[in-house]
Amino acid sequence: EQILIVAEAERFGEKPFECITDKPGVYQWWASKSDLLFILQALGMQFPNVQNDLEEQDGYYCIYVGIAWRESLRSRLNWHINQKNTISSVKSKFLSTLRQSIAAVLGVPMTDTDAVNDFMDRLQVSYGEMDFAIRSQDAKQAAHGWERNKFNSGKLYILNIQGNRTHPQSPCKKLRELRAIARQKALNG
Repeated sequence: EQILIVAEAERFGEKPFECITDKPGVYQWWASKSDLLFILQALGMQFPNVQNDLEEQDGYYCIYVGIAWRESLRSRLNWHINQKNTISSVKSKFLSTLRQSIAAVLGVPMTDTDAVNDFMDRLQVSYGEMDFAIRSQDAKQAAHGWERNKFNSGKLYILNIQGNRTHPQSPCKKLRELRAIARQKALNG
């Protein structure tokens, strides 16, 4: 079962992440069509060419999938939503890969927390919890199995690099280039 939250509500809500338990799980980030079109344009892609390759639900398009089995789903989503894009996190490569990719498609330095947050606040996140212990083999196998099924489904998750390499419409090369530019902009300050 997937539960839906809005990133902005979790950042600014009175009790952020209250609905998410401390279990492992899986999650998907969803963008409106207008935000999807912005991402596609930055990646040099056209909507009609990839429309049938995208997972769509209620007018939102899945742009990123992720798993949390080494830590709780609550911790993982909190990290994606609230991490600060600091120069030290860029240098150490400890910045969320989703936040790196968003900075890249926005064309801003990876250290531009405000721009990344503004974009992320318009996104929705669906998630499913797993009834396993964190760091357990069962959680690892279930999470990786779910992720593998997503990547093998023929659908394209445009901000994922890992797992997307073999999709015929994969923007991985362009996304890597844009991420390198965003990283360099941050390092050059």
